[in-house]
Amino acid sequence: ISKTNTTPSYSITDAFLFYKNKIAGTIPPDIGNLDKLTWIDMEDNQIVGTIPEEFYSNLDLEEVIFKNNSLSGTISDKVGDLSKLATFWASFNQLSGTIPTTFGNNINLEELELQNNRLEGGIPNEFANMESIEFLSMEQNGLTGTIPSQIFGINLVGLRILYINDNQLSGTIPENYGQSPRLKDLWMNDNQLTGTMPIIAEGEFLFLEELLINNNDVTGIVDDSLCLIRNNTVPGGNLGVFHADCQPPTGGGAPQIQCGCCTACFV
Repeated sequence: ISKTNTTPSYSITDAFLFYKNKIAGTIPPDIGNLDKLTWIDMEDNQIVGTIPEEFYSNLDLEEVIFKNNSLSGTISDKVGDLSKLATFWASFNQLSGTIPTTFGNNINLEELELQNNRLEGGIPNEFANMESIEFLSMEQNGLTGTIPSQIFGINLVGLRILYINDNQLSGTIPENYGQSPRLKDLWMNDNQLTGTMPIIAEGEFLFLEELLINNNDVTGIVDDSLCLIRNNTVPGGNLGVFHADCQPPTGGGAPQIQCGCCTACFV
């Protein structure tokens, strides 16, 4: 991204859209002068370098799309200052460091895409404050620690998609995971989770369509409460994709998980 003026005036600019243009270079600090900016989309370019701290001075931002570039460095804690933020897509980059806990300040945030980066550390408990969140994707990173039970709480009434697969998450599946009222897709596969699959209460996971728990260290027997929400039962539910480690090992012996209703089994 090149500048044509030394001190450009951007005061009337509310949208900065240059997605899929093969634009290369870095984001200049002057981007912080776009004081009326509400929407920036630079998806599918060749942008490198870091996101300047000045960027977060654009307090009217609602849509931020950095997806599919080569951005590096960290996401600033100042992201929590963007009180109007509804969309933040920074997936498919080379971002590192931890996920800012200040995302919890973004109570209007509906979509957060952080997948396919180099992020580490834990999933912030503060995510439970993102009361408008619908789509939350953090897969294909290096996240560690346990899955916070807070993200399944009733405070996140709109959460439909939760992708936390392909990380290094450990510990057990939160007992309250069925309490997420509108969850449609829950991908937890390819982590280091242990324990057993928690029982769900009647009336939970009413909208769940995909549950992926394969390639973990979860053991035991899948309870009938999960089988009863399969979409091939009567009255049944909506669960049509259910993956677990229910395939017997090639050398013989019992499977890691006993599941009579899974749609695909892995070793």
